[in-house]
Amino acid sequence: MAFSKEVRTEALVAAARHCCVCHRYRGVKVEVHHIVPVSKGGADTADNAIALCFDCHADAGHYNQEHPRGTKFSVDELRLARDFWHTAVLMNHIEAPYDEDWLYCRYLVCKSFSALREIVEGALTQIPVNSPLLAKTIVGDFLSLIVRQHPEAYRSSHVWGDAFEGRDAYERAHPGVRVFDRSSFNLFPYFEASRIPSREELLSRLASKDSVTALLLEAGVPETEISEAFAYDEVCGRRCFQEIYRLRPLWGVYMAATNLTEQPIRLEALRCEAEQPAGIGFRPFRAREPRRVEDLALPRMSLPPEGTIIIPIAAVLGPIGGEPLRVSGTVSEHVQTGEVQLTSHCDGVHLVNQLALVGPSLWPILFLLERAGSRREQEVHQLDLSNLYTIDRSWEAGSCPHLFLEHSPNSSLTYWGELWAGAPDEPQVDSLQIPQATNTLLLTELENEVAHVVEVCVNDAAVIRNLVLHRGETLRVTVKPGDRVRLAGYYVPHASARNRKPDPWWKNEVIVAFMQSAT
Repeated sequence: MAFSKEVRTEALVAAARHCCVCHRYRGVKVEVHHIVPVSKGGADTADNAIALCFDCHADAGHYNQEHPRGTKFSVDELRLARDFWHTAVLMNHIEAPYDEDWLYCRYLVCKSFSALREIVEGALTQIPVNSPLLAKTIVGDFLSLIVRQHPEAYRSSHVWGDAFEGRDAYERAHPGVRVFDRSSFNLFPYFEASRIPSREELLSRLASKDSVTALLLEAGVPETEISEAFAYDEVCGRRCFQEIYRLRPLWGVYMAATNLTEQPIRLEALRCEAEQPAGIGFRPFRAREPRRVEDLALPRMSLPPEGTIIIPIAAVLGPIGGEPLRVSGTVSEHVQTGEVQLTSHCDGVHLVNQLALVGPSLWPILFLLERAGSRREQEVHQLDLSNLYTIDRSWEAGSCPHLFLEHSPNSSLTYWGELWAGAPDEPQVDSLQIPQATNTLLLTELENEVAHVVEVCVNDAAVIRNLVLHRGETLRVTVKPGDRVRLAGYYVPHASARNRKPDPWWKNEVIVAFMQSAT
């Protein structure tokens, strides 16, 4: 979404709507992507743009060496491939076999409940497109039902459970809990234990507080697909061993189609494969079932140049836990709710077995269009989990800097915990003895606050004094097994985050993201 219309058009014309890597003509199944991701400092310029088909885009892995799939093309390789193909198009007069598309189509996943509520209510100003127009569909009606049944305007990632004196007390109350280590191989490093709540527990403690949980319980969905309870050592404020109930995320999936022409377009219909199961139809994501093809009538008004129609096509339940979406670029802004909204280009293909569908769904095939008396059809590419745009929101809630241990010989990480967690603005001291196979401490500021490192001592000798860390910055301290380390300092939250209780689930996600990027 970051490239301007002019840059995108220039890149597609220069490539004749062929892929710059495999050289196949792909029509609507080619998109313009950043050679250097925005998250790595890439600009929204023609020099940083390349036309790729979805297959080569997945193989290029968002041009990120940590991407798990396919060949990893370097930035230089992508630039060479792009320049070679642009020259071949120019010298050999290669052209796209039909007229330029009238619509630019992509899939938008709304992960934020507050943003979902705004869309349901027709408040579209925070959707990051020009002149949005919302289409009415059976999927939109289903999402509206869930949102309106929720008892509050905001839906948290969790519901608070009981607090215990310590982990031993927790394990006595709940025998057989799953206990985590805190290594980079664990997707829940902030938490220390988890369990699956009983149906009776979910009914008594969650159903009245959460519309999604109530819907799934009423439909008889297994407890393992509804919620998981996670427990952790709460060090902020009153110390305890705190349990939370993780809620199953609800995501709204939309087709976003933008008018690329200089004239208004009338959208006559969207031809799609339709699913309308009985009840809520809880089922695996994109389950193979017979589907009927139908033409969905769209709003009769014309779509102006650069205007975008937003079409609800599916209600998806995200993972209860696990690895987050892999992000290749993000734009952030503050919105009217007071939250920070993140619009990201993401790869979620690794989550396919952890997703579920509920309610009706519509899978686009093509648009039926009319412009200035001329009619045509335009194909729509299928939803590709490796090529998503997402909207998410979070409250700024600074808590504490985090400490990690790096181990030799493979540089794997273990999460030690939060530093100076007693209270903000107050100098505090944390100490530890370095365990076996540890060679480095990583003191990292991951949240919206400033960490003031007053002193770091190794075996009573000061090695660091009076250092300030801002969000995204890391201090590395070389150590060896058996060293005694003393860390003195404090943190100062941003004003917007000072009085808000930190979200433990959000903490886990930023810790996981850091550990995956650092190893």
